[in-house]
Amino acid sequence: MDASKLFRDATQHAEAGHFGRAAELFAKASEQDPRNARPHEARAQCLLELEAFEEALSAAELAAQLDRHWLPAQATLGRAQLNAGHLQDAVASFSEALHLAEQDKEWQSDLKLELREAKALLEKHWAEHHDVLLPVGMTHLRIRQALDCRYCHMAGELGPGGALWAAGAVLALHPAAKEFPADDVSKCGRRILELGSGTGAAGLAFAASGAQVLLTDRDSLLPLLRLNAELNHHLLLSSGGAVQIGVFDWLTPPEEILRQTFDLVIGADLVYSFAAVEPFIIAVTALLQEKDGKRVASRMIYAHFPRFPKLDDEMCQALARQGFLAKVMPGNPHELGKIGRIPQGTLDRVQLLEIRPFQHGEERRPLVLGQVRESCGCDSQLCLGQTAYATNRGVTESSQVLKDTMKDTWQVSQDTLDITDHHCLVVTFQRLLRSWLQTLTDEGWL
Repeated sequence: MDASKLFRDATQHAEAGHFGRAAELFAKASEQDPRNARPHEARAQCLLELEAFEEALSAAELAAQLDRHWLPAQATLGRAQLNAGHLQDAVASFSEALHLAEQDKEWQSDLKLELREAKALLEKHWAEHHDVLLPVGMTHLRIRQALDCRYCHMAGELGPGGALWAAGAVLALHPAAKEFPADDVSKCGRRILELGSGTGAAGLAFAASGAQVLLTDRDSLLPLLRLNAELNHHLLLSSGGAVQIGVFDWLTPPEEILRQTFDLVIGADLVYSFAAVEPFIIAVTALLQEKDGKRVASRMIYAHFPRFPKLDDEMCQALARQGFLAKVMPGNPHELGKIGRIPQGTLDRVQLLEIRPFQHGEERRPLVLGQVRESCGCDSQLCLGQTAYATNRGVTESSQVLKDTMKDTWQVSQDTLDITDHHCLVVTFQRLLRSWLQTLTDEGWL
């Protein structure tokens, strides 16, 4: 039987409501005429009726690939993506279909409704799973995170910089909470540089209080920074604050930034492994140490999340050797409550440090941070991930870190995670194992 006859028979079965048989015949028709988009699109419609959404998506994708400018193929692809949970892809496909339907009012009417529904579902998904609201005055900053996700393009490939961590949240609430009235760094016109901005939460919070802020990070994180700046544009506009965004390689700090001057440098949770200590010191030195009679900035406020005493000691000793005084700032914001999925107990562990060059006559003794408390037992993916990115020196030490972290994390998962959060545990173990294997590779064991 030729393809056209198969297609006609399949269409009759579909019109009679026999979608299973119709899908089989459309599949045979597509085998007979593999370059024709129509059997694939028709089969996708039947599979949608049968609620075989993944199969429908595959068929719809084939149809759209074969004829990108055919309106029914784009519309069916959008519906298949929506039913399969690919919300952001569905928005894109419905938008393309609506563009193709500019001369067809009947198609336009249906597609506008479907596009509106897909956008609403996507916004709801972002709000519930990716966005964190941070209180700033009488309103909130909206910070979007790039977390592992199948429903949108905000995936977790950006590493730790794509999420808001406890230290970033505490630093973000520093100007908003008014805990440091003597500091006065958030007033209009003050220039602030944020090192390792990640999501940009802290820098955007300072900008929302009226500061002019330069957000910096590696190139791959700039799109996320731009997105969060755009999400909060109205808030920055009303406050008189502003942000700029740029790349800052810690190992080779950019001259165009070093030629500028700032009132303050800020950063949060930048030293989460031994490998990060040296690049951090290089960046801080470039920004705070006097060179040719000038400094980029005179001091830094750094929100530190303690992990291992040895790591804390190495960071503090490296700062002291380079000529920097680090001291714990009093008055961390209290009673913040839960920020996103970061509980109060995790926020309480953050220590705000002031870092500045030693002055003449000051004793050059490194800061000794307090002993880190045991696991807070929170149910947050972000809190579990705090440990996953920490590595230690030496194979024996690394092995113990792996064992201890797996033991602690598994206990947390048994005690506090509900079934919808078990994927967080898997992600944590994957990240920790990658970090541990990298240590073994670096030390020549693999």
